[in-house]
Amino acid sequence: MDLLVEALRGLFTYVDTLPSSIALRESQYVMPWVFVLHVVSMCMFAGTILMMDLRLLGVGNMATPFSQVQRRLFPWQMAAMFISSATGLALVWGNPLNYVTNIIFW
Repeated sequence: MDLLVEALRGLFTYVDTLPSSIALRESQYVMPWVFVLHVVSMCMFAGTILMMDLRLLGVGNMATPFSQVQRRLFPWQMAAMFISSATGLALVWGNPLNYVTNIIFW
């Protein structure tokens, strides 16, 4: 286990020294926009799941069959998941040493 932790720490330290990581971290405009996109996409992902769950529970949007609700929301859900994943990776890439010891991240 300690060997794995040390390997991950070494990897994250290496990524921290890469020029692209430094540029992303020191960017005045890019990093805040990555944060904004990450939060918005996570909210969009959670919202589409909530809309589908409410329909399955029989609480919301009862006039529309679930198959139509799912067909309409699924592309938005997948787009939000992709954007959230990409921006999450960018956040870790830009500041990896903040995440290597963060228990909530793991």
